[in-house]
Order: sequence, then structure tokens, then C-alpha cells
Amino acid sequence: MTSVKGRNLTGIHNFAWNAVGSAANTLTSLLFLVFATRILGKDDAGPFAIAFTTATILLSLGLYGVRNYQVTDTGDTYPAGSYISARLITSAFMLPVGLIFCLISGYNAEKSWLVVLLLLGKCAESMSDVFYGILQKRGRLDLAGISMTVRAVLSMAVFYIALKITKNLLLAAGLLSSCAFLTLFILDIPFAGKLEPIRPGLDKKTLTRLLGACFPVFAASIFSVIVTNMPKYVIDRVMEDRFQTIYGIIVMPGTAIFLFSQIVTQSMLMKMAKYRDDLKSGRFMKLNAVIAGALVLFTGACVVFFYFWGSSLLSFIYKTDLKEYIPELLIVLVGALLGSIAYLLSAALTSLRITRIQLWIFVANLIAAIALSALLVPSKGLFGASLSYLFIMLVQLILYLIVFLYAIFSRKGKIRTFE
Repeated sequence: MTSVKGRNLTGIHNFAWNAVGSAANTLTSLLFLVFATRILGKDDAGPFAIAFTTATILLSLGLYGVRNYQVTDTGDTYPAGSYISARLITSAFMLPVGLIFCLISGYNAEKSWLVVLLLLGKCAESMSDVFYGILQKRGRLDLAGISMTVRAVLSMAVFYIALKITKNLLLAAGLLSSCAFLTLFILDIPFAGKLEPIRPGLDKKTLTRLLGACFPVFAASIFSVIVTNMPKYVIDRVMEDRFQTIYGIIVMPGTAIFLFSQIVTQSMLMKMAKYRDDLKSGRFMKLNAVIAGALVLFTGACVVFFYFWGSSLLSFIYKTDLKEYIPELLIVLVGALLGSIAYLLSAALTSLRITRIQLWIFVANLIAAIALSALLVPSKGLFGASLSYLFIMLVQLILYLIVFLYAIFSRKGKIRTFE
């Protein structure tokens, strides 16, 4: 077992393990759909794709936008126990909200059970995340990476074996969730417990302040995933299940760009917190500009790769001819770049403790997403879904960029901020 001590390892060591863990965690989303498509076929994999998307959206309710706030709380305004209690409360709401969604959407019993079983696993992931925040603040982000890697490998193996043997999605989903709880109790809680007292804090006033402080970030984050996945829900309403599977496949490469953004941004949060009090030096802006530049270069490489070899690779992986959908895939990649830069700006604004305005950004973006998806998907099918995704991400980035630039120059000139 890895020794757990409160010490700062080299940035490269922490970055490497966090990158491996985050990559493995994201890879599971891709491979779950691969396994479902290859074993069950496009039609039967469609319900899994939308159920998994729904569980992922509701994970944002459990996470409540606390992680960035927790890690950049350098003055320990709130103790670790308060963050744990807050996460217990928000995670507890995931399941009832999921059930209400299933009822409103008119899902049948099997599809509803699929959402519920996947949600249970996401509840465990939500709790793991708060312990990852403790590890990151104590300089042991590598342990979070190890945990994510173990959970990902175990989950992929169990899901594949269960689905291959039984062809039963509900059983495979249930076993998948059990893997998340297993790593939570065997790895995450013990790791964090050796660095911080992890007894939940029960002070109601502290919890109320913490939940209130993080609410704008939470609302923005859940609106973000709803907005990003809006085309999927319109597809679910107006197109056959097989198109849900195909759209899930063509948007999957875009997750690599979001993953890269998350890895780099999460690793730089402590630096953001360090530079935020001295904006006149320019280091804060330079850090964000360097990260944005890296995202552009990475996306450029992805676009070139998928333009030339995307059809062959995806057709081999999913056993489905996807040559005609390469234009849609490239559109999604560009949209993912715009969305990942917006994610970077969101983290930067959170480190500056500018959170309330982010809620209004996503309210505006949600309205745009509903209008664009309702207009483009029914009339243009999957091409319209890809275009709506691109335009949604463009609107989001423009709004974030306006707020970010105004906040930076306002603070330099000692003008009022959005706080």
C-alpha cells in the first residue's frame, strides 16, 4: 500500500498520476459505450448512452461545484469536515432528483432502473471527489490519481465481463456501481483520513455558509452539463435509439479535449490561488494564456488525426461504419475546444471568488441551447446536433470571456467586481 504522508511531492509526480487517473476515469465512459455497442448492438446501446449521460449530469448535483472552491481555500475558511458534510447532503439529493427526472421523461421501468443503478455509482464518485480535494490540498494529488486508476480498471473489467456473460445491462450497471463504492471505502477514505480529520462537521451555520458560497458555481456547473448534452435529449425525443448511439460515438473524441483541459486546469489551481492576489504582475493572465494555448495545440492535433484516420479507428472500435459522420465529429472537436477554454475561465473566476455571475452565464446559455437544439436537431438530424453543440459552446465561451476580461481589468484598476 502506498505510504500516505502530508508532504508536497514534485509537481511532475502529482501531475503524472493525476493525468493517468483522470485519463483512466474518462476512458471508462468511452469503453462502456464501446462494450455496450459491440455486445448488444446500436439499438440496445442507445438507452445505456442516455442513462449514463443523465447520471453524469446529476453527478454535478453531488459535486456541487465545491472542488475548485475547496482546493483554493488556502486560508482554511472551512474545515475538511464541513466539506465532507456538504458533500453528503448534496450526494443524497442525486437519487430522488433522478427518479423525478425518469417520471417526467416517461421512461419505462427498465430504463428507469438503469438510471438509478448508474446514479448510485455516481453518488460514490461524488463522495470520492471530496476526499480527492483533501489529498490535493495536502500535496498528494498522486493518491487521487491512483484511486481513479484502480476504480477505472476495476469498473471496466467488471462491466465487460458481466455484459459479455449475461447480456444484462441492469446487472452490469449494478456491478459497475459496486466498484465505485469499493474504492471509496478501501482507498479514498483511508488515504484522506491519514492526512486530515475526516469526521463530518455538523455546524449548521458553517454548512449553510459553505453551501451558499458554492451555490452559484454548482448552478453554473449543472447548467453546463445540461447545456452540453442538450442535443442528446432532443435526439432522445425525436430520433431512433441507434442515432443516440452514433451521436454518443462522434462526441466521445471531444471528451479527450475536455479531459486534457481538466487535467491541466486542476493541476494549476494552486498556482491560480497563488497568483490571484497580484494581478498587476501579469502572472495570472500568463498562466491562463499558456493553458489556453496548450488546449489549442492539443485540439489541432486531434482534428488532424481524426480527419485522416478517425473513420478507420472508430469503425474498428465500435464495429460500425462511421465514415459519413466525420464532418460532424470535426465540428464537435472544435466545439469541445471552445467549451474547454470556457471551463478554464470558470476555474479562474472561481479562484478569484467570482462565482455568482457564472450562474447567469449558464442561464443565458441554457436558453440558447434549448433554442438551438430544438431548431437544428429535428431539421438536420445528427449534423444539426453537431452544429448546435458548436454554437452552444461558442456562446458559452463568449460570455465567459467578457466576464473574465472585465473582472481582470476591474481588479487591476480597483473598480468594483462581480462579487
